[in-house]
Amino acid sequence: MNPKVSVIVPIYNVEKYLPMCIESLVNQTLQDMEIILVNDCSPDNSLAIINDYKKKYPEKIVVINSDINRCQGGARNLGIQKAQGEYIGFVDGDDFVNINMFEKMYEAAVSSNAERVCVQGERVFDVGGGMEYSGVPYVEWRKELFFLNGRILEDTDREKLMVYPIGGVGMSLFKKELVLNSNVRFPEHRRYEDNYWGTLLCAYVKKIYFIQERLYYYRLNLNSTTNANNQLYHFDRLSIEEDLQEEFKNRGYDKLYKNALEYIYITRYYHNTFFILMEKFDHMRWDLIKRMKMSLKSKYPFWKKNLYFTLLFDKKMQERHIVIYDYPRLAYIWFKIIRPMLSKGKAIAFKLKTIVFGKKVMKKC
Repeated sequence: MNPKVSVIVPIYNVEKYLPMCIESLVNQTLQDMEIILVNDCSPDNSLAIINDYKKKYPEKIVVINSDINRCQGGARNLGIQKAQGEYIGFVDGDDFVNINMFEKMYEAAVSSNAERVCVQGERVFDVGGGMEYSGVPYVEWRKELFFLNGRILEDTDREKLMVYPIGGVGMSLFKKELVLNSNVRFPEHRRYEDNYWGTLLCAYVKKIYFIQERLYYYRLNLNSTTNANNQLYHFDRLSIEEDLQEEFKNRGYDKLYKNALEYIYITRYYHNTFFILMEKFDHMRWDLIKRMKMSLKSKYPFWKKNLYFTLLFDKKMQERHIVIYDYPRLAYIWFKIIRPMLSKGKAIAFKLKTIVFGKKVMKKC
């Protein structure tokens, strides 16, 4: 008989945190589970650790040892192919979960007949020899999301799922039938794969349920992909978002979800990437900024009138987005140089702010 839930754990260079992750899974109150541990060609001792757990829990743990590094997306795809459960969940190898999480998610899925169940997450920080919990949700859910609980979703509802922040795929339980029938797979050999997979899958969800409990613990690992300074990792943001737009078009959903796709391109493709390039690079990549501007203008020339751009952002935030697009070099000077000076109480920064944002020097990049 197949298990109720299959939990897929992609593993790469997380030997320090892996035992805590696995312990939180083997001790779940939901016993009818399989735990699929995917070693993504990790160079550390992760494979030895998961093999030891396999010996200890042979009926519960499945080990997949990838012969090449596929990145998280590829490792998750291998797990999906192997999964026998009615539902599928994901946990990253350096995170851990509440021991009641999968029981609560599964019961909610069955009782509401939901294809996706979401829980809240919480950031955890390593402090000395212990851990410190943030005490706040990983993302703040908008109240509109709770109105979707248990109801048959319409296209406008699914668009909200694409736009409103929910959390990473690890904070959700998915019906395997949904994943297989939608034929949505994670991009391999690239990072930011969640942006692609999670958004595209929203187009196929018929029922969803939200549990307002912090049950997934996201560890702030300074050596993880999202915190790395490796430039190649962050370039993936562009190709992932470009491929997402193209895939919606290939599936004939680009016009149906035009407002959501446009908003995603404004925020994730351009605005968020601008700040990542500014923070992670010693020298700003103005060639990429130019590419991003041209792409946004080409795909969505009237993006400043986007429904969600005007709905979700107040006037001040809208103006910030527009300045970063119209005057990226001046925005760079403000965020990289002037604002830090302001935070230190440098009075001269006020004069510089006036000069930089004065109309006479507002020349577009």
